[in-house]
Amino acid sequence: MFKQNCLALVVEDMEAMRKITAQQLRQYGAKEVYQASNGAEALRILRNHRIELILSDWNMPVMTGIDFLKAVKADENWQRIPFIMVTAEAERDKVREAIRFGVSELIIKPFTPNMMRERIERAFKRPVRIPSEIKISEPAEAPVAVKPDLDITSLDDPGNAEDAAKLKDGNILIVDDTPDNLRLMSDLLKDDYRVRLANNGKKALELCQGDTPPDLVLLDIMMPEISGYDVLEQLRENPATSHIPVIMVTAMTEQEAEVKGIQMGAIEFITKPIQPELLQLRVRNFMRQVWRIRDIQASYDDMIEAAQAKEAAEQIVRHDIKGPIAGILAAAEQISANARRPELVADLAGDVDSMARQLLNLIELTQIVYKIESNQYDLKAVPVNTVDLLQDVTASCKRIFDAKRITCNVFWPKAQGAELLVCKGEEVLLFSVFNNLIKNAFEAARPKSAVRVHIEKTNANQIEILISNDGVVPETIREHFFEKYVSEGKAGGSGIGTYSAKLLTEAMAGEIDMHVDDEANLTTMTVTLPCP
Repeated sequence: MFKQNCLALVVEDMEAMRKITAQQLRQYGAKEVYQASNGAEALRILRNHRIELILSDWNMPVMTGIDFLKAVKADENWQRIPFIMVTAEAERDKVREAIRFGVSELIIKPFTPNMMRERIERAFKRPVRIPSEIKISEPAEAPVAVKPDLDITSLDDPGNAEDAAKLKDGNILIVDDTPDNLRLMSDLLKDDYRVRLANNGKKALELCQGDTPPDLVLLDIMMPEISGYDVLEQLRENPATSHIPVIMVTAMTEQEAEVKGIQMGAIEFITKPIQPELLQLRVRNFMRQVWRIRDIQASYDDMIEAAQAKEAAEQIVRHDIKGPIAGILAAAEQISANARRPELVADLAGDVDSMARQLLNLIELTQIVYKIESNQYDLKAVPVNTVDLLQDVTASCKRIFDAKRITCNVFWPKAQGAELLVCKGEEVLLFSVFNNLIKNAFEAARPKSAVRVHIEKTNANQIEILISNDGVVPETIREHFFEKYVSEGKAGGSGIGTYSAKLLTEAMAGEIDMHVDDEANLTTMTVTLPCP
């Protein structure tokens, strides 16, 4: 969601486009929008105002957008501001450089107001990328998404289903004051594109200036009140609509009429009566370029998604390794305090060894999480003694939270022996799931209270683990509890633990759920995993 009442900064050397973008941001809910014509001017604004969003063009005089991005990310006061780059560039090396320096989103010109709003909302939702936190290892890069030129003659070939499916992505506006002409052109194109109709120039301009402008306009010349020439002139004078391609469709046969239309910025000229096949082929020929731009945009989006996924995986691991490290430190402190009790020291030394092994396994988790998030992971599930693993995690948490004097034990039905409570999964993933959930329960529980862990085998041949603690999850985040970066009321909380638990559980074909009992002041996490 757009951050209401935020202070935004638009950096663009073209004044008209800068003013239009600023006006759109105000319509979305920005409290104030500052404007700069280049990066150097933008830096002066940043020094004097608490900017919360930056939209910057790439190619600008004095200081380019990429140099401005580097300056913003180098300053601790500004580096967490969402930064959206707007560009006509199509060079992947330059895009890769922007990603390396922490750009939040990248939009290719021309773009629609809806696209801009979508990217802004996504930038506010995601954690801001800071170069110092971005590892030197490059994220796995998605293959180039740009497709080869479309062969028009093959569109009717059933084997070319992918290109044929794209056709509905086209958004065509037909403008003509004659109903029969509107109906004819609509019938010729509606099976392949999304078609909108306008029977006068005023309506055509409204549609072109809306949130979802057309990819192509078929424009009649001879219309009352506002002629096609007048419509074309107004489209070209407005920076927000100047990029929209126009094909003039008219009964005028004089060469002067065609020359005038081309001089004003029309890309093509079709005379009436319309030849159906010619109209369809010319529209399809142009739509190839629309698809190419969209494919390039999708490719850049994939590059940013890959960088985000890699960093999120590393953040999950950094989050998870805190538990074993804290456990090792706590055990070392107890060893020092109980040096004359060899039996206790031996037990603690065994715990240190166990947690050190867990730590080594967690280092491998970065690549695993990245592959899971990018749908590349091949699960190698094996039988895992769930009781032993849960007891190891609870013992570690009790040491870490020793000062809270929380009691915690693992329970299971007497009729089911611990040796039978075996689930199917990967131990490193299961440890991460249980460690996150049980550690969260310890953090939320009151001092001297209890965290309860119950495990049993269900009639559905599944292992069910219930982790309960007193205290309830705040109502404001319950609906989004397992989403990434959702957290409230916990100092230093990142919201990554519960997201990670859900991600890894589902990767093992399991399920996870959260239940809150406000009357009993109790929160229960339920993890269900398959049996071997």
